[in-house]
Amino acid sequence: MVRTANSLAVVCGTGSSGGYYYRGERLSDGADLELANAVPAGGGFDAVNPADGARYEVRPDRLTIYGSGGVDSTEPALQYATQ
Repeated sequence: MVRTANSLAVVCGTGSSGGYYYRGERLSDGADLELANAVPAGGGFDAVNPADGARYEVRPDRLTIYGSGGVDSTEPALQYATQ
């Protein structure tokens, strides 16, 4: 889980399948997104939205969102937790 000033993102295991899913929420308006394709990467997790190709990188120190033109947003982590 990573919390930033603008967002909350959680990556959870899917159980016996060994996969992971990503769930993110924009705090300003409650817009949310769930992706069933998160993978371990770079000390955290990456997930890609197949609808638009946006990539979400969850790391202990930040949440970064990449669009087709590069970095859309890099948000420093205020809180990070693992289980």
